[in-house]
Amino acid sequence: AWHELGHLLAARLFGVGVQEYSIGIGPRVMGFRYGATRYTLRLLPIGGYVDPANWDDVEDKEDLAKLEPVERKLVQDPRNWLAGKSLFQRVLLFLAGPLFNIGLAAALLTVVGFAPGWSGGVLDILAGAWDAQRRGGMLGFDYGEGVSALGHMAWIEYSWSLGIAAFARHLALFNLYLGLLNLLPIPPLDGSQII
Repeated sequence: AWHELGHLLAARLFGVGVQEYSIGIGPRVMGFRYGATRYTLRLLPIGGYVDPANWDDVEDKEDLAKLEPVERKLVQDPRNWLAGKSLFQRVLLFLAGPLFNIGLAAALLTVVGFAPGWSGGVLDILAGAWDAQRRGGMLGFDYGEGVSALGHMAWIEYSWSLGIAAFARHLALFNLYLGLLNLLPIPPLDGSQII
């Protein structure tokens, strides 16, 4: 969804009409139309696509007749066609998905740090500050009787934040790999479209 959102936003930026934004592939499970664009969720939750308006959408008169009027108007106007945009705009449109993945990976790794045990991520810094405050180091006084209850609560919160950090690292690496994989010049990946 995030990857395809990059393509959708780039299409909107360059004035390319989008017939469908789909999450998943296969038979349609549910969806809705907003303007001329159909937003769909499909049965198999692997992949997805953005279907830009193009000159080949108007070649087959039978397919054109099946479209709703608002979508028919979208695909019949050459100003909305992907093929009518500059080479630079088309390349950026296909790069947008992988760049969204790589950007999300960079943002997540900035927040959680690059690997378990590395310091410097925002969550690691906050966890260290919470631990120091719990022990009285930052405030300069001893919690006395309440230290064990507070310590237990802090350990639970710190462990929970480590679980979130591990999940975020996995999500970051998944997005990094997905972005790089999509740059390979293999059909139907974005890299082949760029080439």
